[in-house]
Amino acid sequence: MELEESKIEKYSKRLVLLNSIVIIIVIHSSLLVAYMLDLITIFVLLAILFVMMVISLILFIIFIRNKVKRLHIIFVFTFLTMMFGYELILVGYESHTYAVTGYNDPEELLKGSGINILTVKVYDIQGTHNKKDIIFSLESENNRIFNFNEVTNRIKYISRTNDLLRLSGLAQDDFLVMGENVKRYVQGEISFINEFLSRENSEGSSAGLALGLSALIYQNELENKLTFGVTGTLERNGDVKEIGMVEEKMMISEHNHFPYIILPAANLEEAEKVKAENNLTIQILPVNTIDEAVSIIKKLNSK
Repeated sequence: MELEESKIEKYSKRLVLLNSIVIIIVIHSSLLVAYMLDLITIFVLLAILFVMMVISLILFIIFIRNKVKRLHIIFVFTFLTMMFGYELILVGYESHTYAVTGYNDPEELLKGSGINILTVKVYDIQGTHNKKDIIFSLESENNRIFNFNEVTNRIKYISRTNDLLRLSGLAQDDFLVMGENVKRYVQGEISFINEFLSRENSEGSSAGLALGLSALIYQNELENKLTFGVTGTLERNGDVKEIGMVEEKMMISEHNHFPYIILPAANLEEAEKVKAENNLTIQILPVNTIDEAVSIIKKLNSK
């Protein structure tokens, strides 16, 4: 009988602890939802977590002579401290207000290849919400601006999480992955590709397809006398995947009077919408693989 009562007591204690943790997780999750929806700032979220930590310390003092409750409170306080420390990192992202996209010159890595890499300048704006001041500051330095993208709390949270994953080695940088995919596909050392991949502060994976096509021309596996704007990822098996900033890359290609832009088929609908809304003349060439891009280039050159 005593043994059964002891088991019931242990079960009850564990249940109390579990309920406390569940309540904290629910509160934390609710705060995160409010933060993601831009209803509260990170400072409000941290303040509430801090108050919960203070309450835990007060309870610890009150029940310091009760071994069981004391251990439960220590566990809860530790759990709260870990969450507070994890979310505290977001303070470093709080000042980011806009990511402004702007014009960047296309780049023909292999001269005479006709394959132009399309990249977009991204200006990380911090500390100001005044768009007029931002535009004036950027355009005074002869920068051509495309879009203002507000850095919401959700974007900040995702950026923080991705940065931590990369720092911990649990995730790789997109640019590095793109470089590895290109090298695997090319199967050889090409100096201009190595130079491009060694550049500092480069981001994204959309140069992959252009690098692959440039390599094929360099290796005399493809001939081209036309001019193309090219954007798209390149997987190791030659697949071409979806990319971002389609509007900007379409506008850059049009500005440089490129007759064609090769891009992922997954981006076709968006590209056609941009073309219609801006009355662009450039011809969109959607592809699912680099082999499709090669076939299109060969066909256009044969004409």
